[in-house]
Amino acid sequence: MTEIFNPSNLVLNYFVATLLIFMGIYGMASSRNILKLLIGIEVASKGCMMAILTAGYALQKINYAQALIILMVGVEVIVIAVALSLIIKNYIQRHNVDAWKLKKLKG
Repeated sequence: MTEIFNPSNLVLNYFVATLLIFMGIYGMASSRNILKLLIGIEVASKGCMMAILTAGYALQKINYAQALIILMVGVEVIVIAVALSLIIKNYIQRHNVDAWKLKKLKG
């Protein structure tokens, strides 16, 4: 069985990471649904994590890369939890998850 992070696969890993980032950006740009926007954010952040891990392996600083990714996962969980709670509250009050209709909110 071959390793995922070996010198011959680094270009492929960067390509997949870039592909994930652009897929996430496309998902965020093409949808008005807030849940799909969150999924796009998740996909793009997973691509960033893969790029950081590949760079850490290439620079032989895998421990630093893993520590940074653990920190990113922690922050990401908090952001997604808060965003989902706001989406649920918005859906209960207004019965929609359209991002453009959030402009009518008054604070």
